[in-house]
Amino acid sequence: RRQAAPEPALRWVDLNSATAVEIEKLPGVNLTTAEAIIARRPLRGWDDLRGLPGVSEGLIKQLRATGARIAPAVRPLGNDA
Repeated sequence: RRQAAPEPALRWVDLNSATAVEIEKLPGVNLTTAEAIIARRPLRGWDDLRGLPGVSEGLIKQLRATGARIAPAVRPLGNDA
């Protein structure tokens, strides 16, 4: 009998587009921190997380190692004229 394929070890969570619930599922993140991350968007890089409630250097290292990423923020196309 065949076993089901295992779940992927990592599912990337983009901090620039994820919901608060998705961000809160990351290790070490609570809802207050998730909401602070969303309020700080668009994030340009990991330095943008420094100083947010609940964010330490250790948490940033943990996020980078366990499935968070910061994709470049995409500006909507439109008339700039």
